[in-house]
Amino acid sequence: MSYACKGYTIRIKYNMDVQKVEEVYDQHLRINKTLQIHSGLWPYRPIKEKLIRRTIVFIMMAIFIFPHINGMRTWCGKNMDLVLCGENFEGVLYLGVVTLKYYVTILSEPRIMQIHKQIAKNWSTLTDSEEQSILIKHSKQGKIVTILYLVYLYAAGFAFSQVSMVPVILDYIWPLNESRPKILIVHAEYIIDPLQYYFELYGAYCILTFVNLTVLISIDTAFSSIVYQNLGVFSIVKNRLNAVTKRPNEKKDNAYELIVGAIRLHNSALQFNDLIEMSYRKTFLIILGYTILFLSVGGVILIEQTNIMQFIRLAMIEVGVMIHLLYLSYPGQKVLDYSSSICQESYTNEWYLISKKSKILLKFMMLRCIKPSVLTAGGLYIMNYENYGIIIKTAMSYVAVLASFR
Repeated sequence: MSYACKGYTIRIKYNMDVQKVEEVYDQHLRINKTLQIHSGLWPYRPIKEKLIRRTIVFIMMAIFIFPHINGMRTWCGKNMDLVLCGENFEGVLYLGVVTLKYYVTILSEPRIMQIHKQIAKNWSTLTDSEEQSILIKHSKQGKIVTILYLVYLYAAGFAFSQVSMVPVILDYIWPLNESRPKILIVHAEYIIDPLQYYFELYGAYCILTFVNLTVLISIDTAFSSIVYQNLGVFSIVKNRLNAVTKRPNEKKDNAYELIVGAIRLHNSALQFNDLIEMSYRKTFLIILGYTILFLSVGGVILIEQTNIMQFIRLAMIEVGVMIHLLYLSYPGQKVLDYSSSICQESYTNEWYLISKKSKILLKFMMLRCIKPSVLTAGGLYIMNYENYGIIIKTAMSYVAVLASFR
């Protein structure tokens, strides 16, 4: 076969794979696909369109990070102001981490395309009606989690931006003899007068908030929805093991065939989990370091803050950071629970009723299941509730240490 024919065959296969992925996402993961398209992270859009969207995101992040860098130069030097210094440090940290997270996700595009391909393969190969219903159930659960996270983040972003408008709204509803002092949406060192261009800055930061929240939501919900797809496969493995002793057939060893099918599917789920791990482990490591730094510095700022409106505004950010890490830890905990439950299912069924060769297969599966599947941050930190609690406690202890140097 000539190189031209081979290339044509590869293009046809690629187009068929893309078509399957598009069909699955349109039917079961439409919200995630839409978010990724708008943020420039959907791999199958035209290169020119992705480039334009990504360039806009990077330019916006770069423009708005400079006032915070200038703010750090102003308030973290000789004219030290702990509150303003810390707030600008958090601004640089937040925008820098969102940009880095976005960049790492773009670099991981080839692996993410493999994940999409595996999801489409699962939907096309697991054709049993009961197994299809399990996949649909977990897709719906992932959709609910996506919607809750989306609504929360957009609502939190809206609330954060509206806190600075409270004096303006009160002046309109309940005017005094003089205007109330305006609250800047973000305290930074601008090249313009922030009070003179108050509403222009407010509008610009509202647009920035919407853009960076859309980027965060698209990346985070893509991860959670992908994990839920694999949780569906783990559930199917568990369902097959549960059926081992419930479909007896004297002429045919049904248990053996079911166990073989369960082992193959379990192996596929483990490989899929490893692929997810490799695709997101760098992002998780970035988020881990960011969370500790942000909560530690933010805690000190809250201690020093005397203005009640500013305290509420900054406290909302701190809570948002904690919820962000909790959201990312939740799928990791689910993977740990589901993989452990397969091991439990392996020895709690009526294994003593199956044939000897089936028991041997079951033993091998039990041995593999002893080590549960996990998702990690850079291979150093396991994403689960226990470690989430440890991180929060560590950050709070750093707050106490930093506060002691005041």
